[in-house]
Amino acid sequence: SGKSHFSVNYNIQRKLTALENIFHMLDGKGTVKTAYGPLTDAIYASEDGTGETEYFKFKAFKNQNLHLGFKRMDLVAQFNTLAGGARLRGCAQEAVA
Repeated sequence: SGKSHFSVNYNIQRKLTALENIFHMLDGKGTVKTAYGPLTDAIYASEDGTGETEYFKFKAFKNQNLHLGFKRMDLVAQFNTLAGGARLRGCAQEAVA
């Protein structure tokens, strides 16, 4: 039929766009250039629920589950360093106070 059978819940779409924006910024490319980002766009365009973007591989299921894989482990490492570092600094400051 050519029509996608997959869509993204609005609340989840906002989280996917935020995640994608993080990866774009870590890669030095600013924010996503489409309304929802390439990942959400690819999910809507997928006829069989599978696909990939520059940063992610995905498999969407009709029960509304999404399996998401990361393609750029260097960016995942950067993200984990930034997120983990902030959390560790916060814990250290609480321990001192």
